[in-house]
Amino acid sequence: MLFYTISDPITFELIEKKSRFICILSPLNKPQDTEKCLQAAGPKYPRARHYCFAYRLRQDSVITERCSDDGEPSNMAGSPILNVLQKISWWQAPRSALTMVMAICIGWKVGLQIRFYRRSIP
Repeated sequence: MLFYTISDPITFELIEKKSRFICILSPLNKPQDTEKCLQAAGPKYPRARHYCFAYRLRQDSVITERCSDDGEPSNMAGSPILNVLQKISWWQAPRSALTMVMAICIGWKVGLQIRFYRRSIP
């Protein structure tokens, strides 16, 4: 099975309705990398209120997917982020989603429409 990943971390920023959202896409090599990615994001953005995330990790032929809402209403942040990762594909292989990657979406304000988490991933 063909799959795509990224080689280096990428950071995106979305500012809308006076709220700031940052998404960090990081490559993963093993399950332990997920904790390292989360721990690295905290000191960079210490005043953020939420660190919602999702990841897709491939080991042999098994894909493991996880997500977290980090205090947001259930299934309102982590699941949409994971959904974006599942749907990212390229024209060369439209059935191959992005794998071996983690998206951490960082938000500063609470109570905004959650679609901003999903939209912070281009």
